[in-house]
Amino acid sequence: MTQAASEVASDSTQPDYSALKIPSKPLEEYHYTERRAYLAAEIATAGHPDLVSRTEMAERFGVSHQQISKDIDRIASSVVERGRDRDRRALECETVVRKSIKGLLEDENWAKAARLALDYEEWLVEFYDLEDIEARLEALEDGGDR
Repeated sequence: MTQAASEVASDSTQPDYSALKIPSKPLEEYHYTERRAYLAAEIATAGHPDLVSRTEMAERFGVSHQQISKDIDRIASSVVERGRDRDRRALECETVVRKSIKGLLEDENWAKAARLALDYEEWLVEFYDLEDIEARLEALEDGGDR
């Protein structure tokens, strides 16, 4: 079983296709998860799914146009699934912000680093306020008072 296949088998949710390693072998030999990783990279490079030719990709991979469309739908589902995971989104945001702030400070862009830190702090407050509101709404829907 390939790395890509084992990642799908080990988790009931769809993988992050943009994080899978794209192998260096003929495209016709790709496992479907590897093909989707390749397509995800092509979409990221193009900037929009509609800018990736399904016909061209189908020819390159030796599959049908419909299969490429299905792959793109699965990539989209994976993105939505990951987007619904609040903890993961918070981790991704914090990681990027911390790295960005570090880079700005190393480049002595003090004002930009400070603005980013303050913007992130504001985002965090809103993020956790929303979590509290969702919990209160859930309690109300369950008939409890909170």
